[in-house]
Amino acid sequence: TLMTFTPNIFWSIVDTGILYQSGYEIEVGLDTDWAAAEMWSTGAVMLTDTQAVYAGASLRIDVTYYLRIRAYDGIAWGKWSYGEFIIHLPKVVHVPADQPTIQAGIDAATNLDTVLVESGSYSENIDFKGKHIVVASLNGPANTIIQGIIAATATVSFINSEPKGAQISGFTITGGKNSGILCKNSSPSIINNIIRNNEGNREYAGGGISLYNVQRSVIKSNILYGNAGFAINVTGSDGGSCNDTICYNIIYENTGLANIMMSGEVDRLAIYNNTMDGNYDGISNNGNGYIDVRNNIICGASGHGIYDNADAPGTTLAEYNCTFGNKY
Repeated sequence: TLMTFTPNIFWSIVDTGILYQSGYEIEVGLDTDWAAAEMWSTGAVMLTDTQAVYAGASLRIDVTYYLRIRAYDGIAWGKWSYGEFIIHLPKVVHVPADQPTIQAGIDAATNLDTVLVESGSYSENIDFKGKHIVVASLNGPANTIIQGIIAATATVSFINSEPKGAQISGFTITGGKNSGILCKNSSPSIINNIIRNNEGNREYAGGGISLYNVQRSVIKSNILYGNAGFAINVTGSDGGSCNDTICYNIIYENTGLANIMMSGEVDRLAIYNNTMDGNYDGISNNGNGYIDVRNNIICGASGHGIYDNADAPGTTLAEYNCTFGNKY
C-alpha cells in the first residue's frame, strides 16, 4: 500500500557472473496477462540504476496495479520479477455517522484508515480482521463502551496477523467471555482503555488481556480492574511472544493467580511504570525467556509482589520497583 501517485521503485539483482546490471525494463499494468502494459512501460533502459520513479499514466486510488521488472547484465536479460501495489490515501470512517456499528466501520476501513467512534454504548464484539487501522473513540473511555455480547468470545480480537500499528484506544471494554481483548499471532497497540469485568478461559486465561504468540505489542496507559483471570496473560509456543511492552497501566481488583502472568515461550518482555494492587502475585514469571521488570509499584498481593519460578528456565531482571504490603 502506497500513499503517493509517483512511487519510487527499487530492486536488486543477483548475478553470479557479473557484479552489476547494464540495463533494466519496467512494466506496470492492470492485470497479470501482460498482453500489454496499460499504465507504463520503460522499454529497455541501458543504465546501472536500481531504482526508478513511476512516470506512466495517472494512477487512481484503491486500484490494484501489477508490476514486473527485469534486468540486463550486458549479455542477456534476466527473468521477470513480479509484484503489485495499490495507492491508498488514509481516510476517517465515522461511527455511527458513516457506519452504524464499530465492526461495520472496521469492515469499511482499509489499511492506514482510522475508525473514529462517537460517545455511546455499543453492544458488539469486534475483530480487526488483520487490518492495519486505528480504532479510537472521540471522547474517551468514560463515554464510549464496547459491551461484548457473544458467548465464549473476546470483546475485541486481534487474531489475524494484525501488524504493528493496529491500535485500539479510548474505550471501556467489558463483557468479554474469552478475555476482554484477545491477541494471537499479531502486533497490536492497546492504549488508554478501561478494561473491566471480563473473563478468561483455560486456553487464554487473561481476563483483561490475553497475549499469545504476539510480537512488538504495546499495552500502555490502560486501567484494568474487575476481571476474572489474570489481568494480563502473556504466553506462547513455537516462537512465542517476544519484544512486547507493558507500561503505565493501573491494575487492581482482578482475580486469578497474578495481575501479570508469563508462561511458555515469552522473551524480551519489558514491564515498567505500572501500578498494581491485590491478586495473589503482582507479577509472576513462569516462562522460559528474559523478562525486564522496572519502576513498578506493586502492593497488596496475598502472595508475591514479584515471583520468578525457579523451576522455569526464564530469567527475571527486577530493578527499581516499589513493593510493599505483599505477603512475600
